[in-house]
Amino acid sequence: IMKLSKNFSLSEFLKSNVATRRNISNDPTKEGIVEMQKLCQNLLQPIRDCLGPLRINSGWRSVELNKALGGAYRIVDGKYKATSQHCKGQAADLKFVDSDGHMDNQRIWDCVLDCGLEFDQMINEFDWTWIHISFNEGNNRKQLLEAYRGADGKTKYKKV
Repeated sequence: IMKLSKNFSLSEFLKSNVATRRNISNDPTKEGIVEMQKLCQNLLQPIRDCLGPLRINSGWRSVELNKALGGAYRIVDGKYKATSQHCKGQAADLKFVDSDGHMDNQRIWDCVLDCGLEFDQMINEFDWTWIHISFNEGNNRKQLLEAYRGADGKTKYKKV
């Protein structure tokens, strides 16, 4: 088992039910592994030390998996280009379940802000269903966003 930090392993980041179901390869790049280590050591491990165990419901994404999940992308010269930080190993979607079994993802958000942790983006996804968080060493924007469904059914973001 490859450890990314004290409490996080690479396998947690690679697990994907969609990839398994659709037989999509989700193997990370060497660069991606380095970025996942930075994400864990600088952000996820400090959150875990503060709150306790976290669930990663989406970590590393291959380009093909990102496409299957409808992750962030652009069309460049007529070709699909994944722009999601998950495809660089810089992002994870997290959930926190307290000792009584209650999901309380706002505690992740509060922990990050209260502890003054460095981050690039932190997104409250669909009224605390999960927290998307990213780390981009040397280029952290500390961007706080909220995701919601627009009237057209598409995901929209607003600054918090």
